[in-house]
Amino acid sequence: MKTHWDAQYGATAILANADVYLAYDHEVRVDSDPNKLIQNQWDGLRNRFVMAALRSRSVVDVAFTTPMTFFTHHVSVTRPMIRTIMDCGQSWLEKLKDVDHGGAPPELEGIARRVLHAFPELKPGYDSWWESEKESLEAAFEGATKAAGWWMVSSHLADAAPFMIATHERNLDEDAAGVAALEHAPKTSDKIESCFAVLDRTLVLGASTHCLFGVAHSQLLKAFDAAATKEQLAKRAVAKRKKKNGGSGSQEEIDEQVEAWDVTSFFSLPREKRWRIIKDVQRNYRDLCVLAPKKKVEEHDAAKVNRYRDARSKEIEKCLDRAARYAEFSLIAPCTTVEQLEALNTPSTSVNEHLKVLRDQIRVRRHVFGLKPKDLPLIGDDTGDGAVTRLEDALRMEVVKPLPAKPAPPPPYPVRPRHAAPTALAISLDQQHLVAVSAAWTQLMGMTNQSIFHVP
Repeated sequence: MKTHWDAQYGATAILANADVYLAYDHEVRVDSDPNKLIQNQWDGLRNRFVMAALRSRSVVDVAFTTPMTFFTHHVSVTRPMIRTIMDCGQSWLEKLKDVDHGGAPPELEGIARRVLHAFPELKPGYDSWWESEKESLEAAFEGATKAAGWWMVSSHLADAAPFMIATHERNLDEDAAGVAALEHAPKTSDKIESCFAVLDRTLVLGASTHCLFGVAHSQLLKAFDAAATKEQLAKRAVAKRKKKNGGSGSQEEIDEQVEAWDVTSFFSLPREKRWRIIKDVQRNYRDLCVLAPKKKVEEHDAAKVNRYRDARSKEIEKCLDRAARYAEFSLIAPCTTVEQLEALNTPSTSVNEHLKVLRDQIRVRRHVFGLKPKDLPLIGDDTGDGAVTRLEDALRMEVVKPLPAKPAPPPPYPVRPRHAAPTALAISLDQQHLVAVSAAWTQLMGMTNQSIFHVP
């Protein structure tokens, strides 16, 4: 079975192993009945529409995702270069719109050609990487773009192109475009994710956030690592870089990495300065590491209590307002026919009074009967005969709709819901379960004391 393609390229891996899967399913699917998973897999791998979708995804895997991953993770790529590389990827995605209904397949090295045109200095690293990946990428691309069924694959790609472009645009970081200060900023989260254990450690020890920052930075900068440790870490980092980005892996690269870490090493400082730092930490340890974190925790707890109080006050105000509106508008009789609505306009009623009466018909439906504002006419704040005409036309269609049952008045104060007490049957089953667990535990301990368990 071919295992070159890992989980992130699932479609390509399935296509590479499709014959093996089909042979396996053919042998076991009858005996495994009623295993629905095997049957569905068998049906899917024989379905031309499913295979067309997998082939379209494989095209994206090998011609877009793989080269974009190489370039965005390359050691020589700086933060401002990322935006240009992303633009090259978007240009490749734009070309997918032209492959609909059997058009020519996209170019396998299209992204590489665009990126290397913008950054020729990346060509040596790319050539080395391409030499090691060329055979597998070309084989996967040839299988995904073969002529048989290409018209379905191309339709998938053309239909998905606008959505892939929209996702691609959401991933753009415009703040880093042309900003020289971000030239050496981290491009990926690899180093950040490697420090998650620092967070776990500080949580266990109860240390402050400042300790978290300090320990994480010191680990990233290798500030307190010995020379032999830095040598080993540099060899590992260079080997990983060579595997991913096509570096040379030479001893010069290892020495350069060690020299870069020596710049931020604590032991590179003069002995007198290191001694002053250590003594300063000792003198201020209680203030910085004991009292300051404790004060921060107290401030955090006080702010949390205040937020709870504010939220509770707002909840009480909301309940009071809801109850007051219900009491106010429940005195208004809702119109249920057009005749009742027209009867509201009497000769002695002014325009402003008529507007208030019409708007009250909307308010009574909202605050008493609980109808949503989106399901009711717009109240508005316009005036004059035009507003009267608008509200009358909208309410003529609204009053003929049946009203729901009038709910009970809302409580003026938040009331917690009652929790149902456990039934007698539930209590009995719980007690029986506890007795069974206790008996099983007693039996297990007895077997252990008799040395029945033996290590094989």
